[in-house]
Amino acid sequence: MSPRGGQRRRTPQRGTAGRIGRWTALAAAFLVLGTAASGGWFYNRLGGNIKAVDGALGDNRPGGGGENILVIGSDSRQGLGDRYGRGLTSMQSDTLMLLHLGGSGKWATVVSFPRDSWVRIPACGQGAGAVSVPQESKINAAFAIGGSGGDTASAAACAIRTVELNTGVGIDHFMIVDFRGFAGMVDALGGVEVCSERPIHDTRAGLDLPAGCRTVGSEQALGYVRARYSLGDGSDIGRIG
Repeated sequence: MSPRGGQRRRTPQRGTAGRIGRWTALAAAFLVLGTAASGGWFYNRLGGNIKAVDGALGDNRPGGGGENILVIGSDSRQGLGDRYGRGLTSMQSDTLMLLHLGGSGKWATVVSFPRDSWVRIPACGQGAGAVSVPQESKINAAFAIGGSGGDTASAAACAIRTVELNTGVGIDHFMIVDFRGFAGMVDALGGVEVCSERPIHDTRAGLDLPAGCRTVGSEQALGYVRARYSLGDGSDIGRIG
């Protein structure tokens, strides 16, 4: 039946709305696919940097409780040219920190090992079937001994076994941070605040920092953590402080 006045009810125009709906659906689909592709790329990129060392650690290992993570600071200059030193071709670790996360996950404790600490280093696999002999040396030598064949997993395994042997604490995970990784983290944070009671002039670290608090970028932050001879008594204990 027609409405009063003899005019027929008009059917709503669906062409424009339908086209908008289709384009919206297509855009959403491309967004989902793009996000999935990006996520896959990041996952593969991250996965390529994850290594397991369980097989190189042996069976007789100490327990720990909670989560214990060994943070290894590698002084690799790969990809940085000669700005931070020349001729450094072997793997070396300037920093070893043990991060302990409590069972509740609400607190954490960090212990830093001076790199000149004289310790026992067990026999370590070096890749290609080579095995080092047990010895006594500085704790930062463990990473270099295990990595003498160029394998970072072997280097980390030797550092982990050395820390476990000398502390009796089991390590659950490890993380290696080199110069580029450190600089990248500082940039990701938009810089970090550094407070110094006095000016720091360290030509070896390439650092010229006035006294006071200021936000520094990756270059100055890297120089700050590398500064040693201009801080305190020049020892690793002073550097840690």
